[in-house]
Amino acid sequence: MAQSPFAVDNIRVANAMVIGSATIGASGANIVLPAGTQIQGGGAFGATGATGVAGTPGSTGATGVSGTPGTAGSTGATGPAGAAAAGGMTWQAVQAANFLATAGNAYPVNTSSGAVTVTLPASAALGNTVKLVDYAGTFDTNPITVNPNGLKLRGMTTNATLSTRFSSLELVYMDSTQGWITSNFASLFLGGYTIVQTFTATSTWRCPSGVTEVEYLVVAGGGGGGYGLYHGGGGGAGGFRTGAGLTVTPTQTYTIEVGAAGSGGVAGGRGGSGGNSSIAGSPITESPSGAGANTLKAYGGGGGATTGAKPGANGGSGGGGSQNDIGGSGNTPSTSPSQGNNGGNGSAGGPNFGMGGGGGAG
Repeated sequence: MAQSPFAVDNIRVANAMVIGSATIGASGANIVLPAGTQIQGGGAFGATGATGVAGTPGSTGATGVSGTPGTAGSTGATGPAGAAAAGGMTWQAVQAANFLATAGNAYPVNTSSGAVTVTLPASAALGNTVKLVDYAGTFDTNPITVNPNGLKLRGMTTNATLSTRFSSLELVYMDSTQGWITSNFASLFLGGYTIVQTFTATSTWRCPSGVTEVEYLVVAGGGGGGYGLYHGGGGGAGGFRTGAGLTVTPTQTYTIEVGAAGSGGVAGGRGGSGGNSSIAGSPITESPSGAGANTLKAYGGGGGATTGAKPGANGGSGGGGSQNDIGGSGNTPSTSPSQGNNGGNGSAGGPNFGMGGGGGAG
């Protein structure tokens, strides 16, 4: 028979007191102690029990609602411009009609269908650059016109013409005094400027569009001196011809001949005559007679004489004479004005025989 629970006011267990093996309450029964009841024991506390297993973590809570974005701050001040990249230019598409150029750009220009006008920017700053290139090799037939657009171009406000085949022109802005200047060589025809083209070897020249007259200076090769051991005379200067108002045809090709110097005399021989120089092409008038159709020619200087080959040779200017002999005739064949002079005569006196000098240019 199970024991009933019971209530006591005070249960006191002394250190030495043992309550037999009595069981207070049956196994599984409840012991009800009134409030304020104290249970005291004099024995040592038992060992701490092992820590219980941690419980399963709770699930994560829902994400909170995002706050309203704050108002955007005001725009900061613009920073200073960075330095321009050295030599940086932006290439544009091929231009085949009139256009307005922009600083910093390079333009291939195709004038195969007709002339093109390039208008430079209306305002520019130091170092601004524009580049123009002959795309089709037709600037000589259909040149481009460069309009400075109110600024200056090489110190002037007039338009310029670029008419050299396969040329390129790079323009750099300096200031209000000079405006745009060229940073590379190009035959840029500009009011107040004269373009000089020099030939040092036989070649051709294509007359630029719009050019109908030119000035010219043609110098032939000088003659060689006579053999020195045989009292050789000096070689004559090459013929010299110059003038203005020579009529030419725009876009026509002309042949430019450049004469070489004559060789020096060898083994008692006279010096060689210099080579002829000329300009040939329509509608040039033949000058002098015998020069050839549509040809203006300067003749090479005569070679200097020696005692075994006298006198000095004739030519643009005559070669000098050897001992006791005369020099060659200059201005041969005859031109007006004269292209040269006679060579000097050699001396007849000994024992030191003076030789004649070559004739000077006209």
